Amino acid sequence: MLGPTQHQFELGLASVSAELGYKESLKERFLIMQANRVPAVLSLMHLSVLSGVRWERLRSIVKRERIGADYKVYPSESRPVVRAGSPYRD
Repeated sequence: MLGPTQHQFELGLASVSAELGYKESLKERFLIMQANRVPAVLSLMHLSVLSGVRWERLRSIVKRERIGADYKVYPSESRPVVRAGSPYRD
C-alpha cells in the first residue's frame, strides 16, 4: 500500500508537538483512510515523495502558477441570449 504503515505514522505523530486532540483526530482520519485502502497523503512534500514528482512542481500547480503552461485555455465569447419579444432583438 502507498503511504506509511500505522507504526510509521504513530512514530511520526509522537515526534510532532501538537495538542492531544489534534493528534487523535489525525490518527482517526489516518485509520479511516487506511481501512478504505486510500493512501494517506499528509502534506504536499509527502505527496512529492510518494509520487516521485518534485515538490516545486507540485507547489506551482497548487498555487495555479502553471495553468497556462499545463492546460490549453480557450477563451469563450459569451453571446447574449435573444428571445422573442426582447427589445434587444434585431
